[in-house]
Amino acid sequence: MNNRRRDALNELIEVLKKISPLVDLVLVEGPRDVQALKRLGYSGAIEVSNQVGVSDYDLLEIIAKRHDNVLVLTDFDREGLSLNLHYSRILEREGVKVERGFRRAIGRLTAAIGVYEIEGLDNALDNMERIT
Repeated sequence: MNNRRRDALNELIEVLKKISPLVDLVLVEGPRDVQALKRLGYSGAIEVSNQVGVSDYDLLEIIAKRHDNVLVLTDFDREGLSLNLHYSRILEREGVKVERGFRRAIGRLTAAIGVYEIEGLDNALDNMERIT
C-alpha cells in the first residue's frame, strides 16, 4: 500500500471516529460492512439494510421512528449509489436528516484508497497492517 493510500485510510479512520457521536445510525448493505466499520474503529449504531423478510420501506420506517440523523453508507458502486438515493429519499420523507457531508468525505477517501465497497475496507486495513 503506497503512502497516499495509507494516509487516506488513516484519515478515514479519524473521520469514522468523529462520526460516531454525530449520527444516530449508520445504514449499510450487509454484515461484512458492519464488520469492516467496526474494525476501522466505528463504535456507533449500525443497521444492515438487507434483512430477510423485511421490505426496504418497512425497515426505513422503523429506523425513522427511532433515529433523527442517519448516515446512509452504501457502497460507492452503481448499485450502492442507487440504494443511497432510494433510502435517503424515503428517510427524508419520514422526517430523518440524512447526513450527506460525511458520505461525501468517506467516498473521497475510499476512492483514494481504491476501494468502492464498504466491506473492501477490511482488506485495505489488512494490507496496511501487513506492511507496518
